[in-house]
Amino acid sequence: MRPITVFTDASIRRGNIGLGVTYNCKNLCPLVITSARVLTPLQSKCSTTGELLAMVFALQIVPRHHTQLCLYSDSQAVLDFIKYDRCPDLFKTHVQMLKYMCNQREITFHKVPSAVNIAHTPSRIGALLDPTCHPKLNFAEDIQVVFKRTRC
Repeated sequence: MRPITVFTDASIRRGNIGLGVTYNCKNLCPLVITSARVLTPLQSKCSTTGELLAMVFALQIVPRHHTQLCLYSDSQAVLDFIKYDRCPDLFKTHVQMLKYMCNQREITFHKVPSAVNIAHTPSRIGALLDPTCHPKLNFAEDIQVVFKRTRC
C-alpha cells in the first residue's frame, strides 16, 4: 500500500487562524481539500502555532485506516521541533500531541516550498470561514474548529 500524501498549511487573516489540509485518498476520490478556522482563543496566534495545529488537524481528519502518511509542510521550524525533539515551552503541548499521534502511524515529514504547497489556498479560505458554520470538531485539548471539506 502506498503512503497517503498530506499537505498542511496555516494562515492568519483578520486575527483568525485558518488551517488547510489537502490529501489524496483513493483513485475514486483523488483529492480531499479541507479548510478550517480555529474558534478557540489561543495563548499565541502566530504562524508556528497554526502550522502545528494544521498537522494535528490533518492527523485527525485523515481516516485512521491509512497508516502510512507523507506529511508535507512549508514550516521548517515545525519540522525541526519534531525532528530534534526540542521546542519552546509555548509549543511543547502541541508538539507532544503530534508526536503521540505519529507513534500510532508510519509518518514521514517533508519540507515543501511555500510556492507549491497546495494547502495554502484552503488555509486562507479557512481563516475567513463563518464561525457559525457546521461541522465543528474539537481536538488538541478542546480546541474547536469549524471546517469545510471538498472532494475533487
